[in-house]
Amino acid sequence: MVNRSKNIGTWAESRVVAYLQANDFPNAKRRALAGALDEGDILVCPDVIVEVKGGHEAENASDGQIKAWRTETEKERIHAKVHLAFLVVKRKGHGTLKVGGWTVVPTENNSELGMLTKFRLDEYVDNFLIPHYGEE
Repeated sequence: MVNRSKNIGTWAESRVVAYLQANDFPNAKRRALAGALDEGDILVCPDVIVEVKGGHEAENASDGQIKAWRTETEKERIHAKVHLAFLVVKRKGHGTLKVGGWTVVPTENNSELGMLTKFRLDEYVDNFLIPHYGEE
């Protein structure tokens, strides 16, 4: 039996990887599932991971759900022993061709005062990731 949630996750992760590869991170790749010691869904570059949430649950997520996912992402950053991790959440009306409009939520260690801060993926990549972690 096919796991619909897993398929949605794979679809969303694949879209984000393709976006990152096309935007200065050619070595971005999906990571294998690791159970309780998960290290994020995507390795962007050696010191950056991403957790991705897609489907209707992501499109309709409350701030409380996003905070819970952000906490999960921070735990994965620690497991992966990397400096930076962020959450990418699919936005309603932003499908395959609009991945740059999906929402980025930095983990608490990378967010001013631990506040729930949100960016567009395209803005975050252009204004933060590329200047700090872009591949030369």
